Amino acid sequence: YLLFSNKSKLLNSKKDLIKSQIMPNLSAFLKAGYGSPNPFNFFESDLSPFYMVGVKFQWNVWDWSVNSRNREELSANSELIKLEKELFDKNIDNQLTKELCDWQKYRRQIGEDQKMIEIQKEVVQQFDTQLKNGTVTTVEYINELNSLKQLELNLEIHKIQMVNSKYNYLLKSGN
Repeated sequence: YLLFSNKSKLLNSKKDLIKSQIMPNLSAFLKAGYGSPNPFNFFESDLSPFYMVGVKFQWNVWDWSVNSRNREELSANSELIKLEKELFDKNIDNQLTKELCDWQKYRRQIGEDQKMIEIQKEVVQQFDTQLKNGTVTTVEYINELNSLKQLELNLEIHKIQMVNSKYNYLLKSGN
């Protein structure tokens, strides 16, 4: 936003410069010295003081539409800056919406993961009981236990992703 503000200030300065170029200029000058020969009187050959005082008036009446073209260019640049700012705002809004959707998605996924973990814990308990009774093999029990551990890892990954999306949302919103 600071960049857009500085660009607008630059355009305003350029507009002021264009306005000042079409205004008449009035200036005064003084030229004085002491020399030989006198630059204003060549017939005086010895050292003598000299001076010249004047007023200068300059006004460029015929600018051949240069200023109007420059004003049109500045107007187009001003519109471009407004469009860039709007695009920037829309991109930020889109990113915030995406982060919010991700956060909600991971929150729902965590709820589903917790349900699946509870179901898998019951399955592991059943396999543990069956292993003790000798109806299932150790490999089958370990496979179910590995499935439980994988679901727990997925839960932790989703928790981390949810926290990450929350921090990204806060960062992009400027909080």
